[in-house]
Amino acid sequence: MSNYRKLLENALNQGARSTKWNVIIPDNGRNELTLSLLAKDISLPSLGVKEITMKYKGRDIPIAGPVKVSNEFSITFMVDQEHRIRKYFEDWILKFDARGFQTSVVDSNYESQLKGSIGDERSLYRNITLLQYPFDADIDPETAANPSAQYTFYGCFPTSISEFSYTNDNESIFDLKVQFKCSHYQRDR
Repeated sequence: MSNYRKLLENALNQGARSTKWNVIIPDNGRNELTLSLLAKDISLPSLGVKEITMKYKGRDIPIAGPVKVSNEFSITFMVDQEHRIRKYFEDWILKFDARGFQTSVVDSNYESQLKGSIGDERSLYRNITLLQYPFDADIDPETAANPSAQYTFYGCFPTSISEFSYTNDNESIFDLKVQFKCSHYQRDR
């Protein structure tokens, strides 16, 4: 049994593990904090092929149609004692309301915002990089090994953050799940 397990581990090269993902959210050009955090959990966007049914002599023949790419993903962080991570995302979401996005038509600056240009002071959209490191690698950004996988999400913004449930009898660390939307993404490695 142990030989089988070793073979499987060698074939998978330890497998992908969610605890080794580093999330980098850059400064938006207004001297805000550039986040570089380990994620507890990451949900990458789904990808699928839409099926087209063709009728032929009384039969339904499935044909592969266009590729459907989801533009939603989520990241779960562990919350620090001062709740700085939660405040960071709360502030980011509230900036949309401050700009009047709920009550006005999208302005002409939308195109530059969507590109997520870091130098644009009014940009609320950011490019998020997810780096996965080998299970036994050092993940200190200064000395980190090359990531085994890297994704870059463009034009991202948070759509929701999870609620906290406070109880006196729970000693576990709080999780913060943040839902994001993006314009597109690519796997860099």
